[in-house]
Amino acid sequence: MTQGNGQKRLWSFVLLVCVLLEFAVEQVWAWPVPDTGQTQSYAVGDDGYYSINPHSFIDNGDGTVTDNVTHLVWQQKDDGKQRNLMGAKEYCESLTLANTPDGPPDWRLPTQQELVGLLDHDQWDPSIDKKYFFDTQSSWYWSSSIYAYDGAYAWAVNFKYGVSGYGQYMFEGFWVRCVHSGSVIGASGPFYINNSDTATDVGTGLSWQRQDDGSGRDWQTAINYCNEISLDGFSDWRLPTTQELSSIVDYGKNDPGLDPTIFPNTQSNWYWTSTTFAGDSTSAFAITFSDGRLGRGDKTVTFPFARCVRSGPVNESLDSLIISAPSQGGIFIPGTQQTIVWETKGLGGNVLISLSRDGGKTWEAVSGETANSGFFVWTVSGPESVNCVLKVEPITASTKVGFQGLFSIQGNVTVTTTTTTTEAMTTTTSTSTTEPTSTATTLPGSENATLSVINGWSLLSSTANIQAEVVFGDTQKFTSVWKWTDDGKGGKTWAVYLSGGDGGVTYATAKGFMPLTSIASGEGFWVNGKSDEQVQVSGTPAYGELSLTSGWNLVGIKGQSSMAVADLGNATSVWKWTTVKGTKTWAVNLPGSDDKGAAYALSKGFGTFTTVEPGEGFWVNK
Repeated sequence: MTQGNGQKRLWSFVLLVCVLLEFAVEQVWAWPVPDTGQTQSYAVGDDGYYSINPHSFIDNGDGTVTDNVTHLVWQQKDDGKQRNLMGAKEYCESLTLANTPDGPPDWRLPTQQELVGLLDHDQWDPSIDKKYFFDTQSSWYWSSSIYAYDGAYAWAVNFKYGVSGYGQYMFEGFWVRCVHSGSVIGASGPFYINNSDTATDVGTGLSWQRQDDGSGRDWQTAINYCNEISLDGFSDWRLPTTQELSSIVDYGKNDPGLDPTIFPNTQSNWYWTSTTFAGDSTSAFAITFSDGRLGRGDKTVTFPFARCVRSGPVNESLDSLIISAPSQGGIFIPGTQQTIVWETKGLGGNVLISLSRDGGKTWEAVSGETANSGFFVWTVSGPESVNCVLKVEPITASTKVGFQGLFSIQGNVTVTTTTTTTEAMTTTTSTSTTEPTSTATTLPGSENATLSVINGWSLLSSTANIQAEVVFGDTQKFTSVWKWTDDGKGGKTWAVYLSGGDGGVTYATAKGFMPLTSIASGEGFWVNGKSDEQVQVSGTPAYGELSLTSGWNLVGIKGQSSMAVADLGNATSVWKWTTVKGTKTWAVNLPGSDDKGAAYALSKGFGTFTTVEPGEGFWVNK
């Protein structure tokens, strides 16, 4: 490896960990996938043939627009300035639109899923609803999602053509549209595997074909393939829209850019969507699962693949009753009361309301005949299912029956997911087969130790084996603990503990992380603290070897004596989170360079060090 490549690799790592520190962990929520806005149909079963979760916006009159489908609130108009990604993030966080007596909302840079969901494919140049988002630039807008293949790049959406890509976020200037909400729309899932053929995305209420048939085909043939396929006893499959297919992209993965345990044997290649390009009806959009890019191509090319989707039975005409609650992707708890809401279409008379728990195969009555009033209070009951559909059928006009699905009735439905990314924290899984190397340390120790936690992020280690809940369970003092650990599949992933509640088990399961219960001597870990604390740790110290594998290792000393970086063996670089001139930043040692990285550190404003101390966590790149 040349020195230049080494520097690039080092800088990519710094950018990656800065993303961990700069983009706070936020809850990812269930969300119905919005319609693309396309109203013209070019083939039976294409995007324009259906209207599912159609666009619905409210101009709030204060420079903001509310999306009634996703419940996101958007900045209506950008400020006419281009910025790099960090500048875009700072701009959104300081935005003062829609002030309240308590101050402005918590504006932020949108995720890639959120930004793609704003595209309107019924128009182009720009590809957005110009009634609500006037003066939108026909160009690139930043998202907060980091590109998995190279941490120096971030995802963006081009609102001229309605496509997506990525840019080098430290240097390229893109436009910025900010968003705020109580939660974040991020990676898809969790998924419930119905069988070997299909899986349901509980978060979006979409059921997916797990494996394609391995055949490339032109756009019309792809439409026909999904229209005609029968899977899991259903024949109402269709080719997904751009927004639907984008919803299963995991922007923290590449090659393939989605969860391969849910979607095995996915081609790292292009997959057709049912959406036609508004500027040229001979071309349609496709997504490549090599990394998740959204592009467009001539409908006659035959190399893209097809993956089919269904959302339960869909309304057969624009005159059908439209059910707005419960929402697609919603989760409802048995024993609670929910109000079913629908548009009456002025029909009057009575309706029958029915529920399916198996995606629309069988039905049970929710009510007898009830007035077509537009609402009905429903007491949710078991059994549980993630494949629920509601049907509201007018007695005198059965062809105008309305459907809504898929949604979940669950208390504790077991779901399966292995997503390894959030918008807050992007991780790359290593599959290196290099044999582990070890550095022996035989050091005196103590039964007690003190961990110095600051208000913010601390990178620590413990000389004793500790339980996360015992040490960091106080919700007044700590927010979360993170450990970089083996995923049991030959790679690495994050293990997380969240103070309070179930300790983050639900969160970790939903995100594909591992729940963190214990930390062993010699393991490094991040702690997000709410105040400066001196944490007393008692336990039996575990001395011995410091095990390092090829790639990135987050470790700490096993013992109470300092260690020279030179004793860590053949390391490419070693990193500590430290204080330089009163500010927390990185310190680096490059063992292979003549000055041990001093010149590099000076150029970046980092610190330097030659030893690591007990209680410090540090990254080692072997």
